[in-house]
Amino acid sequence: MKPDVDKASGGSPEVRSDEGGYRSGGTAEEGPKPGPDRSERMQLVVGFDYNVRSVIAAYRVHDREMLLDVCSVVSERGFVPKLIDVGEGEYYVVIRGVVEVPNLVSYVKEGLRKFVEKYPFVMRYRDVKVERGSWAWREIKRSCRPIPSVFSYVIELVEEYGVVPNWLFVYDLELYLRKKVRRWRKWYVVELRKLLNRLMACLNRLSEKYDVIAKIEWLPYVDVRSEVTDRVRGWRYTKLMRALVHCTRKGIRVVAIEPAGTSRYCPVCDSVTEVLSYRELRCTKCGRVWDRDEMAAINVARSRAVKYVLK
Repeated sequence: MKPDVDKASGGSPEVRSDEGGYRSGGTAEEGPKPGPDRSERMQLVVGFDYNVRSVIAAYRVHDREMLLDVCSVVSERGFVPKLIDVGEGEYYVVIRGVVEVPNLVSYVKEGLRKFVEKYPFVMRYRDVKVERGSWAWREIKRSCRPIPSVFSYVIELVEEYGVVPNWLFVYDLELYLRKKVRRWRKWYVVELRKLLNRLMACLNRLSEKYDVIAKIEWLPYVDVRSEVTDRVRGWRYTKLMRALVHCTRKGIRVVAIEPAGTSRYCPVCDSVTEVLSYRELRCTKCGRVWDRDEMAAINVARSRAVKYVLK
């Protein structure tokens, strides 16, 4: 997918601003100014941040030529470039890659109603009540260990359809949930690999012209938790780190930085931000509103607190 072209501006690609629209005039010429004649390779620093559903990359650009190179490369891979100005001539091209899978809880709930509705042990008058603390309540809660978030939903379905909550139902329910979680994990891993391949292809292409430095937060213990969503978060981190180390060209350097403060301080004035919503933050000093993940990716790219050199 190529960026939109503004014919009135001479065919230069339009770049989105951090407010969601386009920069004044809507063209890349109003971004970084042209740099001097370069006989040596320039550094291109890329910061990565992630959540369960997406990976965000922030490319620090120094002049117009680098800006156009980054925008053209990421657009060819299907990403939408977004230009963010953090002041003092410092610009970042931010892209967001989304893993195209549904939410785990909604994916499980989608088939859970059909499972309970077609279950053979359904009472005629549907007068089943599962009392809190009873044997059925405890066993259903135990069977929902693969994904505890659906426990209350299972209780509602049992009472709605009048399913006899005996040991056979509890056993079948646990098998069903484990099967759904395994299917979702496989689906998630496949889509995650596709996304990481596109991101690594961008880095490899840009490394032909620039000295690329990829930065990632150092989170060594993120993949040892018990909840399913936390394990998925751990997969995202470990697979991203392995892709940066093993799926990039030899000249690309990969460093791990300290994660403290990357999602807290404003990149413009280094002030503390306040929470507006789960994904939106506002600086207490300059009043600028940030997306949490985009701000974290920019702070990762700006950070000099190197923990380890991975490659």
